[in-house]
Amino acid sequence: MSYDAELERVEQMLRRTPAPEFVPATAAAAARRAALAEPVHVTRAPRRWRLPVWWRIAAPAAAFGAAVAVGAVLLIGGRGGFSPEHTLSLSGPQGATAQVDFGHAANGVRTMVVHVHGLRPAGAGRYYEMWFRTRGNENVSAVTFDTAANGGATFKAVIPAKMTWHNCWVTREAMSGRSGSTKVLST
Repeated sequence: MSYDAELERVEQMLRRTPAPEFVPATAAAAARRAALAEPVHVTRAPRRWRLPVWWRIAAPAAAFGAAVAVGAVLLIGGRGGFSPEHTLSLSGPQGATAQVDFGHAANGVRTMVVHVHGLRPAGAGRYYEMWFRTRGNENVSAVTFDTAANGGATFKAVIPAKMTWHNCWVTREAMSGRSGSTKVLST
């Protein structure tokens, strides 16, 4: 995938993501420009070097591995005083299930703890992604993850506190960004 195509894919994902509930002081100027629809001029410097092919493959894999490691740390750390306000159940083929516990809203976000059971690991070059469909019929990606060899995973993530949605599902995706996502769990 080319560098420009990857940037375009990331920009599209950012456009589908709802705005945060609050704007940090460090981003106030950019938020003001965006709110007033002031044009932003971006100048790209010529690229003088190109990452080796192995690095373009290894970097996303390392980032994904780090995300899985964070999930493992959260799993080992336990719930740490988390008390769910709502619970959602998802199910899929061959007995795969997930339980999503939503915490109380605080500081503009709502913590969720996800427990996955019976979902085989995504496989080489693949990952799982949890989605929500908002009341405005936008698909919003909430978190990406993978499962352990036993088909289980437990991890924490956050969503905007005021985000309202009416559907939730999990897909299996390719790291290459090519189409081919498959719905594996749904409400």
